[in-house]
Amino acid sequence: MSAQKPHFLSWVLSQIDSQRFPGLEWMNQERTLFRVPWKHGSRQDLCEDNYKIFKAWAIVSGKYNPQRDEPDLPTWKRNFRSALRQNNGVRMIQNNSLEPVNPHKVYELKRNPGAEDSGLYAGNQGAPILPLASNNAALHGTGLYLCAESQLYTVESVDTSNGLFLQEAWNSGMPSHDGFDGGATAAAACTEIALYNAHEVQNSAQAEVVSEQNQDMMLQTQIMAQLFPGNIFETKFKVEVYYRGTLITETEVNNPRGFYVTSQEHPAPGPYLEHMEHMVLPAPTAILNQKVAKEICRVLEKMKDGVCVEMRDGSICGKRQGKCRVFYSMTKTPSTPDEMESREIDKYGYTVLYSLQQFISELTSFLQGTTRESPRYTIWMCLGEAWPDDRPWEKKFVMVKITPIAMKDVHELSYRTGASSLQSDEVNLQFSDSFSSLENMLSLLKDMGEIMEY
Repeated sequence: MSAQKPHFLSWVLSQIDSQRFPGLEWMNQERTLFRVPWKHGSRQDLCEDNYKIFKAWAIVSGKYNPQRDEPDLPTWKRNFRSALRQNNGVRMIQNNSLEPVNPHKVYELKRNPGAEDSGLYAGNQGAPILPLASNNAALHGTGLYLCAESQLYTVESVDTSNGLFLQEAWNSGMPSHDGFDGGATAAAACTEIALYNAHEVQNSAQAEVVSEQNQDMMLQTQIMAQLFPGNIFETKFKVEVYYRGTLITETEVNNPRGFYVTSQEHPAPGPYLEHMEHMVLPAPTAILNQKVAKEICRVLEKMKDGVCVEMRDGSICGKRQGKCRVFYSMTKTPSTPDEMESREIDKYGYTVLYSLQQFISELTSFLQGTTRESPRYTIWMCLGEAWPDDRPWEKKFVMVKITPIAMKDVHELSYRTGASSLQSDEVNLQFSDSFSSLENMLSLLKDMGEIMEY
């Protein structure tokens, strides 16, 4: 039988005392503040000491077996961070992870941590605070604790029926008091009080907050699992083809590696077709006049060798394969000098059209109020004509609109969270729930950014 997984916070605090992990240490004599080394994976000076504590927790929690599994620093760090956030006994009060020297985060032990975790430290005494009957569901979230210091035990609770604040101390030699057996041990006396008050506080506002936090953590875990299976960013694509401003076809590309746009029904085999979805540009429809149809056919003739749109290391990249030149923009209505600059997809190398890192940065800045516009993640490609120029996009013969669905979902999740001024044509989330606060949305974006560092 495998060893039981230890309580996370109890384990972390014992590791601080062990002094086995460089940078993991107490920051005050009262032992209520501690720091955790937090160096980003993109740093050139990253060494084993910087992620030793994350690896150790992965081992003791059963998530990593050095004899069997490949090292996975991003997952170790993410699981450690998630465990900290889910624990009610600790909170982050300072984020110094971007400091050039000794980057770290500072955490504070709360006075009344959740009863499901044990081993916290009690103020100046430095004695561990042990939750009463932590395996009893009726006591979950009551905030009733024993202070294991000598023979003195203290219980604090709120009697919600009459608003009285109860604070009593017993040791094994005290006489009987209000019906409690004075000869019983202090632990037994405290347990009786805990049981007496448990039903009064189990539905308190604190329990509601904890439940809300847990729901947000579950949602965040679900989203990260969808976006980063195997720690690699994946997305489907919605692809729309317009002929002279008219929508001709709409396709959802399910291949997360990308797709290949061509005018050939059966293109010649090539390396770009081995792992990518094949999308064919249809012939002009009868609704278009003859002159326009002729020009579109001319573009399609040059598009036989096509253009590929591929996911590479978290970036959406394009590469032209044939004679037809392809231009792109992040908006169908360019107006600023930067937007009006002509950008062409290269034939000899990959052109980065848009990246997840850029999306995260832009959405974070918008949510924090440092920019006024939300991200523009939709890519517009113009085939066979220079673009942007002084002509509106509806006058172009062949336009292809590419929407990365994962970015669209995260963008709309922000809209649901409370960023009501986000630019969005519709709200149609793939995720069934939304976060309870903007802070948790920003937390998701930070997680996405950190995993992309690797």
